[in-house]
Amino acid sequence: EDAGMTLGLELSLSVGDYQKLLGLVAHPAVRAYWDATGTDHMGHPSEGLKGLEVLGKSICQMHLKNGRKLMEEVHLMELHPQSPLGIRTMSIDWTKAFPIIKGSGFDGWFAFETSHVSPNACVEETTRTIAFVMNYVS
Repeated sequence: EDAGMTLGLELSLSVGDYQKLLGLVAHPAVRAYWDATGTDHMGHPSEGLKGLEVLGKSICQMHLKNGRKLMEEVHLMELHPQSPLGIRTMSIDWTKAFPIIKGSGFDGWFAFETSHVSPNACVEETTRTIAFVMNYVS
């Protein structure tokens, strides 16, 4: 904190365990780096959206990603090889997530994680993602 830095913890924990850890650290410069898709995909189905509601202002940055699909596509995710549940989960419905984010007090950064097959596809898909996000948060 004295250096003007924030430590964002991106973890594969449940929302309750995330809260527990942040409570134990109890330092304003240590915050959540939230990955709703990763949370659901790594063994905590439906906790991605719950974390947006519960952690809200304590999130310093968040991943915006949707597996190998564009963010506007709700789909069954591929099985994550490290998922302790060994089940496939649905992707985040970002049309439901953005109103939660907007109402949560989150004022951090979005980090896009875009799957793509070429540099041109990355630019095109990122441009579409930006337009999709701006439709909900502006």
